[in-house]
Amino acid sequence: MRNDNGLKVKKGILGTILEIDRHKIKAKLDQTEETVSTSRDLESS
Repeated sequence: MRNDNGLKVKKGILGTILEIDRHKIKAKLDQTEETVSTSRDLESS
């Protein structure tokens, strides 16, 4: 992941991957325990 203000994710923030597939990544952030996800075609990245 890269810095994403909409997801409140910046370089250096640690978390646990909860789910990953071809279209999305879902993670739980260590600092806030928030769950965030991104949905884009990850296969082409």
